Amino acid sequence: MTAIEGPSAPKTIYERFSFLRPIEARGQMPNHVAIIMDGNRTWAKKTLGETAKPIDGHQKGMENIIEILRDLRQIKTIKYVTLWAFSTENWNRTPEEVADLMRLFEKGIPAMLPDIQTANGRFVHLGRKDRVPQAVRDAIEAAEAETAQNTGQVVCLGIDYGAEDQELRAMEKLLAIELPKGTEIAPELLKRLNDTHLADGTNIPPIDLVFRTSGQQRLSGLPNADYAELCTIAACLPDATIGDFVNGLVNYSGRERRFGGNCATK
Repeated sequence: MTAIEGPSAPKTIYERFSFLRPIEARGQMPNHVAIIMDGNRTWAKKTLGETAKPIDGHQKGMENIIEILRDLRQIKTIKYVTLWAFSTENWNRTPEEVADLMRLFEKGIPAMLPDIQTANGRFVHLGRKDRVPQAVRDAIEAAEAETAQNTGQVVCLGIDYGAEDQELRAMEKLLAIELPKGTEIAPELLKRLNDTHLADGTNIPPIDLVFRTSGQQRLSGLPNADYAELCTIAACLPDATIGDFVNGLVNYSGRERRFGGNCATK
């Protein structure tokens, strides 16, 4: 299949939103963006009726986020995008919904790969691998292996991912290390354990900007977001547009980030 050329070719994100280039040139884009993908179940009921199943919304949300990523990937200064797909607390949903979501991940991860590969991007899983079905684990590990040598934008998919669980597992790992009684643990060791555990061996920097769809204004225990800026998108994930995310990027570019100090940082 040949690439579309001429007037019918899809416009780049910079052609549609020309004001992004000056913002990028001034260094006012986030390095790491996270998306809390919310509102799929609400969308399904409102759009498809009360008899709609949650997976109908999750499927539509997955399709839409793949489109959103195609645009965000064009902004080269955004080096990392984290998609929070399934938290450690989401196991409390009905067995049917959990099973449907796992099947969606099994199919959805390979569906994401062609775009990631075309852009020389890398796929990284955040969270636990030991509690997901083997088929999902296989899909995750295959995607990580296939893109391990790529140097473009890193797409982090959070499945069975949550701050409290990450912290508890980090402490378990620390306690398993045999040290002489009374030995002071160097801060460098603690930081290395934390960084390694949060990203399963991959050095993922802190999140700069968190998008949350469906109008919710909370982080819900998203790891690695201690000083992140928050942007709420009113639309549920299936209805969110790249324009919603661009508006958030513009808003972010005008904020002063102080990180608890006095010096503002863009």
